[in-house]
Amino acid sequence: MRSDYEQAAVQHEVNKQLVAQGLIDSITVRKSTVSVEQLQRRLDLETKRIESTRQTATAQVAAQQARLEQLRGLVGLRKQQLADLHVRSGLRGVLQSVDVEIGTYVTAGTVLARVSDPHDLKAQIRIPETQAKDITFNQQAVIDTRNGTLPGHVTRIDPGVKDGSVTIDVALDAPLPSGARPT
Repeated sequence: MRSDYEQAAVQHEVNKQLVAQGLIDSITVRKSTVSVEQLQRRLDLETKRIESTRQTATAQVAAQQARLEQLRGLVGLRKQQLADLHVRSGLRGVLQSVDVEIGTYVTAGTVLARVSDPHDLKAQIRIPETQAKDITFNQQAVIDTRNGTLPGHVTRIDPGVKDGSVTIDVALDAPLPSGARPT
C-alpha cells in the first residue's frame, strides 16, 4: 500500500509539472490528486489495522503463554501424584508379604505390606496359662530354632490369655543361625 501511495505521489508531482508546462490537461492532475488522497487514506487504515492485529496477536500470545504455564503446573502436579503412588518402606529389611494388589485404592493408614529387619527379630512363645505365672521380665531364655539354639531374654508378657496360653516375646541376644528366617 505504501509503495502504491508513493508511486501515486510521484506521478501527481510529475502531472503538476506537466500541467504547468501545458503538456497535459487539468483533469489528469485532479485524478492524480484524488488517487493520492485515496491511497493516503487506505495507507492510514492499513497501518491502523496492522497495529490492531499486532496488539491482538500480542494479547493472544500472552494468553497462550499463561495457558502453557498452567498446563506445565498441571504436568508437574500429575508427575508428583504419580511419584506419590510409589510406596517405599520407611524401614530397612526384607519384604515378607504384600497385603494389597497393585492398582487397589486404599485409604491412609491401610497396611500395604510387611517388612521385617532380620537383625531386629524376636521370638514369640506361647506358654500354657498355668506356667505363665513363673515368667518374669528380663528372664533368661534359650530358643531352639531346630537349626541351633539362641540365647535371649523376656521383653514382654501379654496380659491376655488366648486359647489357654499366654504370648511371651523374647529378644534374641545372638545372631540367627544360617538358614533361619523370619516368619
